[in-house]
Amino acid sequence: MLINIFPISIVRKSVEASFYTQKQQNQHPIQVHPNNSVELFRGDAHFAIKEPLYFSLIHPDEECCGKPFTGTLNFERDKQITKRVINQWLYNHFRTYADAVCFNKVGQLEVWVKDPNAKPNDKTTLYQCFSLVPYYDVMDQPWSLMVSYNGARATYNRPLSLLNLRTNSYSVMVEGEIVHCKKLTNRQKHLFHAAFAVVNKPLQIELGIKERRYWNPNKYKSTKEYIEYFCNEYLFKYPIEQLQLTFNQPFSSIPDSNLMKVSKGSEILVFGNNVEGTDPNKGIENNGVYRASSHSRINLFFIYFKEHEKVAERLFNILIHGVYANEAIKEPADDNAKNTLKSLINEPFTTASGQSVVFNSLSNAYNEIEAGLNRKHHNTTECHAAIFISPIPKDGVANPYHELYYQVKELLLQRNMVCQAIYFKNPHDEKFHLHIPNIAVALSAKVGGIPWKLKTFHPDNDLVVGVGAFRSYLSKERYIGSAFCFNGEGVFQEFDCYRHNDNKKLVADICKAIGHFMKNNEERPPERLIIHYYKTMRKRESDQIMQMLYTLNLNIPVYIVTINKTETCDFFAFDDSTPCLMPHSGTILRLTSGDYLLYNNAFYDSDKTSKNILFPIRVRVEKVIRNIGKTMLSNEEASDMLDKVYQFSRMYWKSVKQQNLPVTTAYPEMVAEIVPHFTNAFLPPFGKTSLWPL
Repeated sequence: MLINIFPISIVRKSVEASFYTQKQQNQHPIQVHPNNSVELFRGDAHFAIKEPLYFSLIHPDEECCGKPFTGTLNFERDKQITKRVINQWLYNHFRTYADAVCFNKVGQLEVWVKDPNAKPNDKTTLYQCFSLVPYYDVMDQPWSLMVSYNGARATYNRPLSLLNLRTNSYSVMVEGEIVHCKKLTNRQKHLFHAAFAVVNKPLQIELGIKERRYWNPNKYKSTKEYIEYFCNEYLFKYPIEQLQLTFNQPFSSIPDSNLMKVSKGSEILVFGNNVEGTDPNKGIENNGVYRASSHSRINLFFIYFKEHEKVAERLFNILIHGVYANEAIKEPADDNAKNTLKSLINEPFTTASGQSVVFNSLSNAYNEIEAGLNRKHHNTTECHAAIFISPIPKDGVANPYHELYYQVKELLLQRNMVCQAIYFKNPHDEKFHLHIPNIAVALSAKVGGIPWKLKTFHPDNDLVVGVGAFRSYLSKERYIGSAFCFNGEGVFQEFDCYRHNDNKKLVADICKAIGHFMKNNEERPPERLIIHYYKTMRKRESDQIMQMLYTLNLNIPVYIVTINKTETCDFFAFDDSTPCLMPHSGTILRLTSGDYLLYNNAFYDSDKTSKNILFPIRVRVEKVIRNIGKTMLSNEEASDMLDKVYQFSRMYWKSVKQQNLPVTTAYPEMVAEIVPHFTNAFLPPFGKTSLWPL
C-alpha cells in the first residue's frame, strides 16, 4: 500500500525577519517568544523584550504592526513554529509558480492550478485545488510533506470592476492569492480590474451560473491521478530553495508495522431467520428484518396537502401493495408482492380509512395539522406512525414554508408518534422503488424493530456515549446531540440536545447514563467509559468528566475517541493490488500513536468491485485515567476502540447502503440538526427514547 506523503529535509535552520510587537486585526502572523527563539540585533545591548513578537514571511506590513526589530529565529526546537515557517515558504514559492494560493479555514496551504482538461467555458475558469501540509513524526518520519487533492473550484471570468454584486460573502482571486472579499487590503482593492470572484452557491444564483457536475465512478483513481499531475508539473519541476525533497515520487510505501485489521467477522450482520450477510440491501430484501417491533399492531396514517391526494393514493399503493398506480386499490391482485413494508419489515400495519390528516392551505398548514391530530383517536397503548408527504423539499431553505417539515415532526413527537417524511415528487420518480428498502428499515427502527444486528459483537461492561454536532442555519449556532448506552443491537438509553457550550449538561447526562447502566447491571459500574466525540475534546471538557467520576467515586478509565464528521481527503492511501485501488474494509493505518485511518467500506473481496467508493475516516483515541491524566494506549486497546467504531457504523438504520460513520456520532448529529427548529429548541420526552430522527 502507498500513501500521499514523502520525506523532506529542511535546508535552512533559521530565518532572518522583521519582528513586530503587535499583529493586525483579523490577521494570523507567526507568534514567537523572543527569550526562547529569537536573537535580536540592536544598538542597545541592554535592550530586552519579554512580550511575544510577531513576524510573517508573506506580507509582514499587512499582518503585523507596532515597532519592528530585525532578528534571527532559530526554529528547530519548536515544531509548531517550524511547521508554520515551512507553510510560509511554500506559500511564497507557489505564489510564483502556481495560479493562486491561500490558507484554508484550518490553516492548511492550498494551491490552485488551472484544470488542463476543463472544457472551454465563457463564464467561468476551472481550477484544481491541492493542500500541502508539513508533518512531523508521521509514520516514524522526522519531517514529511503531504499532498492532497481538495476538488475543483471556479472563478467568474468578468473582473470585479465590471460587477455590482449583491452577494456579500465570497472569496476573490487577486494577484495570485485567494482572499475573502471582506478582508481585501488597500493594495488588493486597487487591483479590482484584475480580481475575479470565486463562485459559491449565492453567486451561482445571482450570476446565473450552472454548476459543473461530473460523474466520477472511482474517486480513488481520479484522486491519485490529480495528485500525480500536480506533483510532476508543479512540485517536482521547480526546486524549493529552503527544502529538499528526498525523492520525486508523490507516494511512499506504508510499512507493515503501521497496518492493522479489525477483528475477523466484524463486518457480518444477522437478518431475519438468523441469516448472515454483509450487504444490508440484499439481507433485508431476501430475509426481512432481524426482529420486528413488540407492538401488536401499528396504526399507519398519512399527512398531506389536499392538492397531493393522488400522490398519497399512489404512495399507499406502493408501500402497502407494491403497485405503482395513482388510483386507490381496494383488492390487491397479489398480497405477497415484494418490496413493500410488509414483505421487508414484517410489521402489522393497519391503515383504516378516514385516518389521514389533510390540510388545505400551506399558510395555515400547522394549525390544520394540529387540529387534525387532536381529532384522531389516540390509544397510548398502540404505536402510531405517520407518512408525511412534504410539499417542500428538505433542502428548500429559501421556501417560506420550509419550517413545516420540522413543525410536523414536533407535533407528532409531542403525541408519542413517529414520522417518515417523503417529498411529494419522489413517488413519481422512476427510481423510487430503490428507496423503498431505506424507508422500510427506517420505519422499522422508529417503531422499535431491529432491522439487523452484528454477529460478533460481545456484550461487555462498557458504557458508550456518542456526541455529534450540527450548526443551525437559523441561529448560526452549533448544537450538540448526545446518545447513550449503545449495545450490539443498536439499542440506546436516550437522546438529548443542547447548545455546544453547555458542557455541564453533557456531563450531567453522562452521570445519569451511568446510573441507568448500574441499575440494569445489578449495580455494577461500567468498566470503561467510551466517548465517541465529534471533535477534539478540550482539556476543560475532559476535566469536568473526570471530576464527575471522582464525585461518583468511580475510578474507571475514560477513552475519548475523536471521529471526524467527514471522510478524510487529507491522507490518501491506496492499494494498487486491487482493481478499485480502495483498501479492503477493516484496514487500519496507524499514522502516529493514537491517530489512525479506518477504511470503513463494503469492499471485502479482491475478486469483486465496489460501486460504493468510500474514503477512510480519521480516528484519534486518547485514554484518560483519574489522578494521572492522559496515558499511552496499548495496541490491543487501540484495536478494541477502532473495532467498536467499525461495528457501530454497520448499525446505521436510515439506509441499506454502507456508511462509514458510526451511529454513535451520526444519530446525535441528526438530532442536533432538527431540534433547534423545535419550540425553544426543546426535545419532547418521547423523542429522547426512540429513533425518530432516522
